[in-house]
Amino acid sequence: FGGAAAGNPRAVLVLAALAGLSTFTREVIKDVEDVAGDREEGLATLPIAVGERTALRIGAAALVVAVAVSPLPYRSGTLGAAYLAVVAVADAVMLYATYESFSDPAAAQRRFKYGTFLAAAAFVVGRAAVVA
Repeated sequence: FGGAAAGNPRAVLVLAALAGLSTFTREVIKDVEDVAGDREEGLATLPIAVGERTALRIGAAALVVAVAVSPLPYRSGTLGAAYLAVVAVADAVMLYATYESFSDPAAAQRRFKYGTFLAAAAFVVGRAAVVA
């Protein structure tokens, strides 16, 4: 809302899409980690509905889209070069965690959180570089 009120709704939509896609991927990994308990509870999560590997592939595809468009805030001038440097590391961490999720969802989910933290930091340092 703040970005839209300040006159830059496109930038807000891009950042929200990046956050949403990466969060979706993390939640899919978490759901795969929790599949045994979710089955016992009778829940209909994505991994239960389509299978664990298929769910992980869907999550991976969402993250690949996020990584592919992650340079847009820099290219549009919304965020500075510091964003690009930090988000590249965040992207690498999240991509590795997604790869790891096929063999160890619990470890991948923990690692993914580090990537999410780095991505949030990228937004902050990238904006600070533009404002300064």
